[in-house]
Amino acid sequence: MPLRVYLIILAVIVVLGGVVYGLDAIPWFRVTDVAVTGNTLVSASDVRQALTALTAKKPVLALLGGDHVFLWLRSGEVALNIPAVRSASVQSHPFERRIDVVVRERTFAGIQCTETECAAFDEEGIVYARAPEAVGQLFLVVRGEEELSSKEVARFSEVRNTLAARGVAVSEMRMRAAELNEWEVVLTDGKTLYFDRSFIPDDFGAIMEALIAREDFAKMHSVDFRVPNKIYFR
Repeated sequence: MPLRVYLIILAVIVVLGGVVYGLDAIPWFRVTDVAVTGNTLVSASDVRQALTALTAKKPVLALLGGDHVFLWLRSGEVALNIPAVRSASVQSHPFERRIDVVVRERTFAGIQCTETECAAFDEEGIVYARAPEAVGQLFLVVRGEEELSSKEVARFSEVRNTLAARGVAVSEMRMRAAELNEWEVVLTDGKTLYFDRSFIPDDFGAIMEALIAREDFAKMHSVDFRVPNKIYFR
């Protein structure tokens, strides 16, 4: 290869190196403010760290550093690796060297307790934070090892709210072994209501009103809703 070509290649490398050095060294290209809003469950510093971790997915630009404006020229949704964050969006202001991050956290729907620990879950059944041992009737409590789906969370909430509206207090809800495909509701008076995991009766509210009106309701030990269009109690 002719010497002239070598010199041209060397010159290009030197120029590119100078450009990269300049972009990296000049303070003006550094983000000086990352404003985080919408966060109550997670700290702003955790959000900033999660943003920095995203730069690893841009290996070339990441050489400039996680706070370089070139990494944040585009605004839009970002996927933060934080369980309590449902979604987040970034609004970039490169000329002001500022990034605005709007966080949308998960909405508390209840607590699920296994044999070893309890955790908060959202309306989609996604576990996002550890929680203390749950007792009482203030919110939905589900016990069991199986993962919850959004449909199951909706069913649990519907049953609990329907019962509460009729003055029937729930002690806890339990998911039984996966192969049984069942769950049960334990009332504060000791009764147990049994359900199939795939459905609850369409007229569950009316059914409960009819049962409550019976003189022997207080003496019942259990009510079984697992068979479609049939009810068994004893």
